[in-house]
Amino acid sequence: MKIFLHRFFLLWILPAASLAQPCSDLFISEYVEGSSFNKVIEIYNPTTGTILLDGYQLLLYSNGATVPSFNFKLHGPLESHGVYLVSHPQADSLLVLPFVDTTGLVCNWNGDDAIALVNNNTGDTLDILGEIGIDPGASWPVPGGSTLDHSLVRTIETQEGAIDWLTGIEQWVSFDQNDFSHLGTHTILDCPAANPEISIVSDSTSIPENAGSFQLKISILNPNTGATSGDVKVTGGTATQGSDYLFTDQTITFPANGFEPIILPVEIVSDGFSEPDESIEISLQNPTNGATIGAAVVIVKIIDDDGLDNGEPDIVNLQVFPNPVIDRLYISTAIPVNSIAIENLLGETLLGIQHNDSGRIEVNIKEFVPGIYFLKVNAGENNLTRKILKY
Repeated sequence: MKIFLHRFFLLWILPAASLAQPCSDLFISEYVEGSSFNKVIEIYNPTTGTILLDGYQLLLYSNGATVPSFNFKLHGPLESHGVYLVSHPQADSLLVLPFVDTTGLVCNWNGDDAIALVNNNTGDTLDILGEIGIDPGASWPVPGGSTLDHSLVRTIETQEGAIDWLTGIEQWVSFDQNDFSHLGTHTILDCPAANPEISIVSDSTSIPENAGSFQLKISILNPNTGATSGDVKVTGGTATQGSDYLFTDQTITFPANGFEPIILPVEIVSDGFSEPDESIEISLQNPTNGATIGAAVVIVKIIDDDGLDNGEPDIVNLQVFPNPVIDRLYISTAIPVNSIAIENLLGETLLGIQHNDSGRIEVNIKEFVPGIYFLKVNAGENNLTRKILKY
């Protein structure tokens, strides 16, 4: 990694350039549109802590495109006030390649393209050079030059990315083509103190019941010399702890100056019973150390994988309601029901009813202890099972 040269200015007020918090996340600090394949982009970390780049990516939108032509995922740690350099793989072997951290075809622009830097941990677009979906012709103009045949360096006043090109256009200083002298260092004005920000995301928003588990990732921006904690709690959803998933509410803690994301697994229970799709809502709450919360809630849908394979033909059309239930449960089928049984989690039969009719059947379970039970219905030659929750 390359280390940044810092300047301290005691009196300075940042002009409002965007809604983002200054010095709170990565931004593009230099852009090189050199001859041949000498294309380089530099990413700068203005925060007080090291940032793990694995949650970030660069997107190249060529010639006014609205979808990315190239998608490049960043990797590794980037220390506070450091820069990360990406070049075209065929850049000059003496002047460029020895000084970059990695190479990628995302550096394949020719002046009339747009480049975006995205934080996948929070879902935020942090910075855009140019304007996505617009072809400017030959290039994007900037003071003293353009994005064609020039090297552009972010001004020292810039402390955050800009997603509005009307703002971003004024944040660049233009240098001659093939000027590589500014690569590897970056200078900005002194940053205001920034509080930590923690966020929660899931590696999946929809998961089959037989997938085994999914992962929650809690990340932090602007770690400081104090430990930062937060509570991770189940706050909603239709799935039931213990029978549909296994997860315990808990407090997570980032150590002082710690930047590594915290991973929490959530185990999915495949119960073998056909039931509607369910969901889990998990929230990040009660941050300490003056921290704020970015992404606060994840909702994951559990897709039932048992369905009709467990012997439930469409002709039965079994409906059970309400579920959850307080006292009276209603069962409806399209064909006559032979018998109904309710079992507890141990497989013990607590109630059995013989029946020989279709339509709606009423079952009183008011005296049952609140908990999870299994309703077993025999209709014609079909054996059906439903999980019910008694309040």
